[in-house]
Amino acid sequence: MVDEEDMALASPNGGRAATARLPIALAVLLPSAYRFAQRFAPVIPYEVRYMIHNKGITNQEISTRILPVGVYSRSLFIFLAAPACSLFSYHGTLMLASLAVFVEYSLLLWGDSILWLQLMQLFRSMAAGIEVVFPAYLFLLVPENKFQIMTSSTEAASSIAHFGASELGQALIHEGISIDVLLYISMSMVALSVLICLVLPRDPQSSQCSDCSAAPRKSKRPPILELLSICRLKGLATVVRETWENPFVQLLSIWWAFDVAGYAMASTYMLNLFEAIDSTSIYSGHVMAATEITNFIAALCAIPLSVLVARDAGIAYYTAGSVLIGVLLLSMPYTATLWVAYPGFIIIVGINRILVCIVHVQCARFLANKEYVLLFSLNTLAGRILQSVFQFVIVMVAPTIFTQYYILGSSFLAMAAAFFLLSLYKTRNLKDSADPYYQTLPGEDVLA
Repeated sequence: MVDEEDMALASPNGGRAATARLPIALAVLLPSAYRFAQRFAPVIPYEVRYMIHNKGITNQEISTRILPVGVYSRSLFIFLAAPACSLFSYHGTLMLASLAVFVEYSLLLWGDSILWLQLMQLFRSMAAGIEVVFPAYLFLLVPENKFQIMTSSTEAASSIAHFGASELGQALIHEGISIDVLLYISMSMVALSVLICLVLPRDPQSSQCSDCSAAPRKSKRPPILELLSICRLKGLATVVRETWENPFVQLLSIWWAFDVAGYAMASTYMLNLFEAIDSTSIYSGHVMAATEITNFIAALCAIPLSVLVARDAGIAYYTAGSVLIGVLLLSMPYTATLWVAYPGFIIIVGINRILVCIVHVQCARFLANKEYVLLFSLNTLAGRILQSVFQFVIVMVAPTIFTQYYILGSSFLAMAAAFFLLSLYKTRNLKDSADPYYQTLPGEDVLA
């Protein structure tokens, strides 16, 4: 049985020499519990209302002076995620993320000016930016053939937390409970995540500039001096080049970055589209709750489905998924009916969650140097930059929400075509040259 196996804790540098052994059930349960506690925040849907009614901040001030702080600073913290792991370790960086969320809610509760709420957004961006550390940390805990189980289980826990928090918040508000109570519940759950983080397995001190073939070594020097010393031996640019050396990592990273940008844009404005189609509908909130259940189911479905995409890096599946998402995005403004938009969005959420869970694992298993956090941080950063480009283009050329979705749907179709043609070129060259990358694809023992 799977839950009777022992999982060796791996070093951040990719070595598989065990520093401790952990049953697979516990290896999955602890990170999933951490994820659930950190993401269970019933106050989030009511934050804007709370700032307006309890803090005396206007909606215009929130839109122009508070929220932009978070938008502009998130990319910086994503970029700093990998160096943070070098200085504080993966485990220490996760602890920092949980503490940042707690400070964020504290500022929302006790802050009484725009400056304090801007600081709140800064801490939120810090927590969200270094979230890329979490999936990388998971891959240090188990062998490669268990990566998919870890990824899907924690994503499922996150989805259930979002769903449960949303339903609880809605029920309490319906009963006339103050938003302050929702805020206290959110802070309590974050405090619980900090406690859970204390018992999460610790990783040995690592550096993103270290030689991944070497065993981790302890140093009495301050982390920053250790980092600078290692970088002199092996430059960061060299590590970055080695991380994306595998042609399949290059291909999947292109899809990954585009999906981060395209899906973020589509989901951000989906409620606006629902409102534009029919402002009298009372079902939009239920649809958003249904998407969290869909996320939960899709994350678990990714475990068996990942076996199907083990060969040829799953190029056909990523292409087909992007085409289907593009068609659904185009159908929503074209039909202008909620009975197409509602199920279409739920299907998009499910497809995206399955493919994202699988692409994270596939990219990680293709890495020769095991620099997981560097992969996650730079791919996510590329996606955020591309999202900014999308945002600029849409603001400039899309006068209506319907035009925005025509642009997004067409972009997914164009990306799918370009991705497929590029993959044909890459894989044909690999086959013709008997390249070792093509001969040593990740195994299909995900469920073994």
